[in-house]
Amino acid sequence: TQALVDGLSGKGGVASRQGYISAFNLYEHVYEAVKTAAKKLGETQEAVLTVLENVGPFPVALYPGVKERGKFDEHEPLPSTPAVQIVDQKQSQFFYNQIIQNFYAHNQYVAMGNQTFHQYFGVNPPMVKQEADYDQLIKDYLGRAMVDYRTLKFRGLGARERGIEAPGLEHAFITIRMAAEAEAKQATGKVGRRGVKGEGEALEMRAGAETVELAQAVKLAPKLAIIGGAGSGKSTLLQWAGLAAAKQSLGTEALSDEQAAFVQALGEQPLTPLVLPLRTFSQYCREHQQHFTAAGMLRFIHYYLNEKYPTLKLPEDFFAELLKERGCLVMFDGVDEVDPDERANVREAMEALVNEFRGNLRNRYLVTSRTVAYFGESQVSGFRRCDVQLLSPEQRNQLIHNWCEAVDGEEEGCKKADDLIGRIDRSDERVKALAVTPLMVTIFALVYYDQRDLPRQRAELYEHAVRILLTEPYKENETAEQLKKDWEVRRQQLEYIAYQMHDCEKEDLLEDDLVDLAWPNFGPPEEEKGARKLALEFIRKVADRGGLLEEENRRYGFYTHRTFREFLVGRYLAEELLPDEQEEVLGRVLGKDTWREAVRLAAGYLAINGDKRPDA
Repeated sequence: TQALVDGLSGKGGVASRQGYISAFNLYEHVYEAVKTAAKKLGETQEAVLTVLENVGPFPVALYPGVKERGKFDEHEPLPSTPAVQIVDQKQSQFFYNQIIQNFYAHNQYVAMGNQTFHQYFGVNPPMVKQEADYDQLIKDYLGRAMVDYRTLKFRGLGARERGIEAPGLEHAFITIRMAAEAEAKQATGKVGRRGVKGEGEALEMRAGAETVELAQAVKLAPKLAIIGGAGSGKSTLLQWAGLAAAKQSLGTEALSDEQAAFVQALGEQPLTPLVLPLRTFSQYCREHQQHFTAAGMLRFIHYYLNEKYPTLKLPEDFFAELLKERGCLVMFDGVDEVDPDERANVREAMEALVNEFRGNLRNRYLVTSRTVAYFGESQVSGFRRCDVQLLSPEQRNQLIHNWCEAVDGEEEGCKKADDLIGRIDRSDERVKALAVTPLMVTIFALVYYDQRDLPRQRAELYEHAVRILLTEPYKENETAEQLKKDWEVRRQQLEYIAYQMHDCEKEDLLEDDLVDLAWPNFGPPEEEKGARKLALEFIRKVADRGGLLEEENRRYGFYTHRTFREFLVGRYLAEELLPDEQEEVLGRVLGKDTWREAVRLAAGYLAINGDKRPDA
């Protein structure tokens, strides 16, 4: 009863439309509120739409059952108080049909889902759009989406300031290959950043599986989970897939051979693409008090697209209708970018949306996540896993050629590409080991164009790479101005964390332990509470961007590129410690294998920066 009163009062995400509310929004609120309250009491109770059970005309009621409906003795007398009302099923169906007919007669909008229905009551309900209008809306949407898909998230804005125009997606894209789950040996046990591990068993590796491209992968299953490390090209792959689907739907541009193979693998009819940033969805649910359900996801889609493309004025049911009647390529981006406490909720919302439109077999779904976050409650049910593979030397070289030729033209770009490739091949093995993801190859290209060379000193190369990772915007709503404002402070804070972890010989730490270690660098002892809060916010924010400090199930470490940790340790040793402190540290660590690289990089850094020089 309290849940019903709250919903009628406009609480719990039940939005008011000129004094009227959506019946389904009200039901959804009651369903979630009752289920949550019952769970706290150790019970199971759910609300159902009684009209779907032919039990009364009112669309929201409580069903006093559990997972399976109870059996009631028909001879048991009714309670003396009016707790139960017997409703004639035929009469209930009659009232329901009458309501529907009246709505249609007044051009009211009714959208019927597989298991739900949505009714709007108000002075100005959304009208049923004519087919021609709807087709034009789709074209308008696709035109706007194509512009977004063509723009690489990691654009090298700093390079643009120096007259270097970074290429768009179609010029710089390189096909990535994936090991599909069907090709990998199955194993049980905990899944983490190092693979799949059973109790007392060796790690099961996927690297030996036959690899496939996206066009081949979508033939294996209509729902794919694309899993890979930071910078492995997952989000860019979604943009490429969205662009290919949009180009096919509009039919105004020629498809490349790769794009044609991909859209052909999707099915005969064109699909409308949609990329959904899961972190933004999670934030939307928190800020707008929405439930993590299919309906909540649909409301987010409406909100997100109208915020992104305000002049389109897309109707609330735009994608619901496409998912139900036509077909969509829905791409959920970034499970790992969601707060760990909310990943299970976001997963449930994705599964609910897929289930809601399961009747339309044309729909296709992709979800991306970093490897370190995709395990346990984060794994989406029914999605076949495909693990992104590191770039081969041939793929690396092709990406460099694509990038350079897009910037300088075919002839000059080819010369620069060959020069950069040669410099990488002649580099230290640790440098070559970095150039195995699209992100790091792009960073190498940006450094090369910025410096007109690829620095031979590893410390100098890492210095530029860390700067780019901290200042280049590649997340939604990030700006270069915002990131550059305090990037040196953030670098110093990262150095402190890397140094402290290295000094206590910890490869990774639980979140609380890392805060214990880091907070002294964020404030004085008398302001410990505030310093701890700042440290936690910083740790989560920098881990969210990836490439340096990363998170796995509330544990943090420099998982993808450990060499950056060693560089940050060396930089802290060279820049932040006083001479007597340096002497004390070197006395403790010289000769230790774990410190050899950090000390070398400290010396290299001193050799190329400022007035400090390594002692003879």
